[in-house]
Parts: sequence; C-alpha cells; structure tokens
Amino acid sequence: MATVDNKEKARGKHRDQNIKKWGRNVHDKGWVYVPNLLIDHQAELGLSPIQMNILLVLMRYWWDQLPHPGVARIGKTIGRGKSTIRSHIREMENAGLLDRQYRSSVKLNSQTNKYDFTGLVQRLQTIEQNLEALARKEKTNERDIP
Repeated sequence: MATVDNKEKARGKHRDQNIKKWGRNVHDKGWVYVPNLLIDHQAELGLSPIQMNILLVLMRYWWDQLPHPGVARIGKTIGRGKSTIRSHIREMENAGLLDRQYRSSVKLNSQTNKYDFTGLVQRLQTIEQNLEALARKEKTNERDIP
C-alpha cells in the first residue's frame, strides 16, 4: 500500500511541476509521453524531422488502443500534404518502425488506418539494451585500470 501511495505522490509531484512549467490551462489541454530514447536516437533510427512529427501526432492518439488518426488530420497538424504524410509513413513501415493496419467497414467502405508501434518499441528496447551493455563494459574497464 505504501508503494502505491508513493507512486501517487510522485505522479502528483510531476503533474504539479508540469503545471508550473506550462501553466494549468496549457497542461489541462493534454499531453503526450515521449521516451527520451526516441528523442535522443531519432537519427540512429533513421527518422527525418517530418517522420518524428508524424510519430508525435500518432502518439497523441495512442492510449488504450492503437492510434488511428486520418492522413488528412496528421497533415493538417504538421502542415504537410496527404501525399507527403503517406510517403513518410510508408518509409517508416519499410524501416520496420510502424505497421499500418488497414481497416474497412461495410457501411463506411473504408476507415482510417491503425498504426502499430511494435517495431519502433523493439528498436528502442534494443538501443536501451546496447546502452546498458556499453555502460557495464565501461564500468568493468574502469575497475581494471590500476
């Protein structure tokens, strides 16, 4: 029970810090969690600035289910046309970072695609594991220096 209380206190502290940084009105309009590894290693992942922006928009809608904003919405949000968005999504698919899941409906004929981040998550986990292995190796090397 104490662990849960401590986690709640920490969450409240972080929320309060973000409200202080951004202001309550801005904070209350919503936020997106972005792993630091994604920001720090976007070049290593082969992500262009436009692709990073597309991912940020997709992450905005990624909560309990896979995100599925339309290409037009993504394009309007980042100030790019639909063909540019489609092209960059296709590049991220080809790189194994995203998996686009087509959806259709008898009534609507087609729906917006869902986007699965499994490939990106796996790549970030591999980067994290490599960083940890490198840190362990460096720590071992430091101990071996007379």
